[in-house]
Parts: sequence; C-alpha cells; structure tokens
Amino acid sequence: MDRPSDQIRDLEVVSEKRVWRLRPLYIGGTGIVAGRIVDWSGSSELTIGRYEGPNSASRCMSVDDGRVSRRHARLFCAGGKAFIEDLRSRNGTALNGEVLRPGEPRPVGSGDIIRVGQSFLLIRHEPLTEMDGTVPTLVGWSRAAGQLRRTVLLAASHTKPVLLLGEYGTGKTLVADEIHRRSARGGPLVTVNCESLTVEAIHGLFPRASQQSTPESADSVIDLTAAGQQRKTLLFEEAGSLSTDAQSLLLNVLTGNDLSSSGERRRRRREVRIIVTSGKHLQKGAAESGFLACLHERIEATVVLLPPLRERREDILLLAQYFAGPGFRPSPRLVSRLLAHSWPRNIPELAHLVSRVESGNEEDVYASLTAQMNPLHETLLD
Repeated sequence: MDRPSDQIRDLEVVSEKRVWRLRPLYIGGTGIVAGRIVDWSGSSELTIGRYEGPNSASRCMSVDDGRVSRRHARLFCAGGKAFIEDLRSRNGTALNGEVLRPGEPRPVGSGDIIRVGQSFLLIRHEPLTEMDGTVPTLVGWSRAAGQLRRTVLLAASHTKPVLLLGEYGTGKTLVADEIHRRSARGGPLVTVNCESLTVEAIHGLFPRASQQSTPESADSVIDLTAAGQQRKTLLFEEAGSLSTDAQSLLLNVLTGNDLSSSGERRRRRREVRIIVTSGKHLQKGAAESGFLACLHERIEATVVLLPPLRERREDILLLAQYFAGPGFRPSPRLVSRLLAHSWPRNIPELAHLVSRVESGNEEDVYASLTAQMNPLHETLLD
C-alpha cells in the first residue's frame, strides 16, 4: 500500500497537456468576480473585448465593462511564446501594471495580471486536470488553493504524521485544525509552541517518555503511552525554531526510540497523531536539515506545502471579500495595488489592510501600497 507521502505526490502528477487559462478577477461594472475560466490553447488568437464581430476568425473573451473597447486587446502565440497586444483601445491595456503601447506586443508569463479598461484578468499556463476538495474555510479558486483542499482531505483520511511547511501567514494553523476536525480519529488537538520549547520543557511535557520513568511515576502533561485515554493529536508549531538538542530529544520522544519494547512503540503511535508546522528551510525543500529531515524520513510524514499569497493572486480579492463581507467593493485603482503587492506577511497582512479600507482609510491604504510599487507601474487609473 502506498505511503501517504506517495499519495500526495500522486496528486501532483498531472496531465502533460497544458493550456492558457484566463480568470476574470474584477470587472469594472460588476466588482469582484470568480468562477469563470476561459481556456485558450494558443493555436489561434484570443480577442479580449466587449464584442466579437460575426466574421471574426478568432475567439473572444467578453468583458462587461463600459471602458473596454469592442476589440480591446489580443493574445496570440509565436515561436512557442504567448504575447498580448493592445488593439488601439480607447482606455488602454496594462500587463502587470505596465501600460502597453498599441501595436507593440509584449510576452505574457504564467501568473501575469492583464488590465483592460477597469477590469483585471489573470492568465496562467497550467494543466487541464482539476484538483479540488470541499473545505469552505480554505478560500480561493486558484489551482494552488484547490490542491491544498484536496491534500487536507487526504491527510485527514489517515493517522500518519503531517508536516506543514509554509511562510508566516499562509494558514498552517488553520490547515492543521481542518485536518484534525475532519479526521475520524477524534480526541483533543493539543498545541505546543516550539519557539519556547527547551530541553527542560520537553522533559516537563513528556516526563514518562523522555525520562524513561517507571509506570508508577506521575502522569505526564501529555501522556503518549497511556492506554484507554482519549486519542490526541499533537500540533507542534514552528518546529524549525527548536535547538539541535531539543530537536533530538523531541524526535526520540515522538518516534519511540526511548521506549524499551516495540509493542509500546506501536501502541503509542496508535494513541497520538502528530502534526508539525514550520516556516523554516523552505528554500531547500521539505526534507532538509535537522528535525524536519528526520521527521520526514523516520516517521514517514506527509508533507504539505502551503503556497504564499503572491503565488495565488487569483485568491487575493476573494479573500479580501471573505474578510470584509459580500458588499466589499474596492475601487479599480485600489484593486490594481492589491494585485501588484508582494504580500510579505501573506494573509494576515491582507486582512489588516482590508480592515483599514472598511474603516474608511482606502486612500491611506492606496498610498501605502503605491509607495511600494515599481515606478513603471499603472498610470492610467491614477
């Protein structure tokens, strides 16, 4: 039977056939939108505009925006690359905030933002295979969000350890809660903050296991071995911050190397499920250095990578609407800044900015985001 880590990798093996996909994110006459996807193979050009003439040989993506021309811009492929060209539109076209000159095509990359009139589209080159699952708290319609939901459901279906890797603010705690809540295992979720977990604290947390105490010794704060107790899930937050000695001791406790019999080791693994989060060592991959590598290799952890917000721009406006409510209607000029921002603090940063906008400080938020932009970006909406 496949290990969970193998199953996760299987989810990532997708059809080699890729297409260009356009997603409207914001329509000038409507506001924030989601759900519509236009697939484009690149074999013929794709026109973006309000109307396709009856004799046109090209496909057309219709945008219901009064500032969009009937034939506003076109996408086409040449030499194996995709390009966008403004068709002398009345209100201009921008690619990633940089205004295009009519008749001068520009290369398009996966993840680019296209602005036509007061509407914003995102284009990606991705497989046709859909990856999704029903986890309402994990908001987003990007492929990355869909794959994350699918992975959460798979991780919840077994009791093997899970290693959650992601930058600050990518939702590691929320994902851990969802995995625990959807698991048939039951029992409490006990959170341990590793940033303050010393060797001494580990001995205090697991005295029976870490000190190899006798059965008559006092119960530990979290007893990994006691039969008949309610099953637990242990969430170790930011395990990458542990010292080397603390990593070694904690790993011994979790893997059962400090116990005297294999029977006890098997029983303990039945009683406790382990979820570990970390924001460190991401640039080197899931199984790198210290505790994270040993956890991955010795207890066969399922590795879940949480993408940063800058890699799921399709979801930025949906998340903003989730925080503010369905009536959230940012101005097109603010939308341009939200989509262009790099989001170093990810989702908490977005939630904070949305709360400021809702408090009537949209101009301040706009000015703050503008100060961080490339000076070439976005002039038509200003």
